[in-house]
Amino acid sequence: MRDPLKARDKLRKAVEKEFLRLKDANKGNLERIAKELGVKRQQMQQYAKGTTVPADVLLMAFLKQGSLIRIDDEDAKRSESRWWEFSMTGQDKGFQKPRPKPTQMSLFDALQDLQDDHLEVKIRKKDAGRLEIGLEIGFKKLGF
Repeated sequence: MRDPLKARDKLRKAVEKEFLRLKDANKGNLERIAKELGVKRQQMQQYAKGTTVPADVLLMAFLKQGSLIRIDDEDAKRSESRWWEFSMTGQDKGFQKPRPKPTQMSLFDALQDLQDDHLEVKIRKKDAGRLEIGLEIGFKKLGF
């Protein structure tokens, strides 16, 4: 991205998007998250609407909320980066980064869902790091 004005605009929009995500993810707890970042609830709402975020608040969002800012460059040439990501973590254990929530359901929840769909799942063998299962499909009889 060679145009600094365009880069600045994209960065502002990415920061606005991240604060909107923080606001939406913490509905009902907005005051708590604002206090963690050292601001008032109303300021959090303003940042989510595009008001310029001070550097210290952005730093706290990085450290305490695990925020990630991503900028995509659609005009990048082959030898240039097509995107940039900015984030930061606390190394001194003073800040605890929130653990990411799993995006995939657990194996046992998936097996239960299969059983609910008239599929019978039998665990045949369990070893360390390995699970062997059998699957039986039961078809419903239709009465005519």
